Amino acid sequence: RDQVLQRLQKQDTVEMQSSGLASQIRAGAYLAQFEEEVDPEWIGPLLISWSSPCPTLREVKPDFLHYFSRTPSDGDVIQGCSGVPFRGCSRTRILQIICDSQDTLDVKPAQSRQLEHAAATLLTTQPDLPEDENV
Repeated sequence: RDQVLQRLQKQDTVEMQSSGLASQIRAGAYLAQFEEEVDPEWIGPLLISWSSPCPTLREVKPDFLHYFSRTPSDGDVIQGCSGVPFRGCSRTRILQIICDSQDTLDVKPAQSRQLEHAAATLLTTQPDLPEDENV
């Protein structure tokens, strides 16, 4: 069970692949901290839902879609930045982490979260199965 859950947790994490995009996001995060006129949901080209435990991606401006290694979709989870996880962080703290980072954000597809939940439910409610080294 632990092996399956560990593999599911590592699956499908992608990074945005551009220093240009990263700088746009950092600039947007900086403005969001200090500018009252800025829409608090937009961080550069990203529309973010500041949900808990991690923020989720709602939209990406079309001109920036090509920077992603896969097309992002509504509900993708923004897990962290530069190895710093966002889980449980406040919006203010997340913006500070982004501003201080030279890296890009780690984004995990929404579908993988649903798959992890379903697998965890099955693994905790189903009887033990024989161990198989190929899992």
